[in-house]
Amino acid sequence: MEYPPKIKPFISIFIPASILDEVPDPKQKAIKIGMIGRAAAIFRVEEIVIYPDKIGKDYEEKSKYIENMLRYMETPQYLRKRLFKLSKEFRYVGLLPPLATPHHPLKKKFDELRNGEIREGFVVKTLKGKAFVDVGTEKLLPVVFKNTKISRGERVTIKIIKKNKRTLGVPVSKNEINIYWGFKITTAKEPLGAFFKKFHYDLVIATSRYGKLITDIYESIISDLARVDTVALLFGSPREGLHEILKRESKKLSDVADYIVNMIPGQGVRTVRTEEAIYASLTIINFLQFLCFKK
Repeated sequence: MEYPPKIKPFISIFIPASILDEVPDPKQKAIKIGMIGRAAAIFRVEEIVIYPDKIGKDYEEKSKYIENMLRYMETPQYLRKRLFKLSKEFRYVGLLPPLATPHHPLKKKFDELRNGEIREGFVVKTLKGKAFVDVGTEKLLPVVFKNTKISRGERVTIKIIKKNKRTLGVPVSKNEINIYWGFKITTAKEPLGAFFKKFHYDLVIATSRYGKLITDIYESIISDLARVDTVALLFGSPREGLHEILKRESKKLSDVADYIVNMIPGQGVRTVRTEEAIYASLTIINFLQFLCFKK
């Protein structure tokens, strides 16, 4: 399969730490996180931000659990045993669906590695300007690094070089890869209002059933998507919308967001679950992105 090239703007989705509050069963928690991770991968989300919508040690632990499960899900299968220790937290990771993204290739034989192929790897050992990296083959790949610092136990992104019957690797940055290469996970320490005072996104779109209908403002959003590099897409919690969450900071949602949008006009249910809102909203944003791309 040929994967489409990256297109801007890059999308970040913001989910609350309380997103699992109404899911007491740990198996269902894993399934819900899996749905969010799959949505992010399907629609080529660059970043998932977990923000503290409530204060307390309990919610810090919930944020960490969501982060760890998403990080496990984002890691290629052949590296998981090296990067994650078995613990009670990961009991139900078998319920997480595979991402099947470009950076999750199947295991293969060392001799089958292609020139120019890019793979995620784990540094097993280093020796005098060279590292030996597990890239999902039966033997370690020698990786040459000159201007890049690589440490044992580190996850790295490697480009395969085949020359003079030798197979080597060189480190590459994610910015050098022109196709979608998975999402990063950020756990915000600050609540939403404080976060956006500290960090900048070119365009901030908040989802709310009380927002303007997407059908009324999509042309304006298309115009903005065409001129920006980064978009933050905000979602509320199972029990509270974004208006209520920002109110605890004595802020209005309009203080943070450029658009407050109802992405599901005429919804047929009393409440839309956060993971359902994520799929619906990313479907629309993806459609609008490609309209920009065509123009």
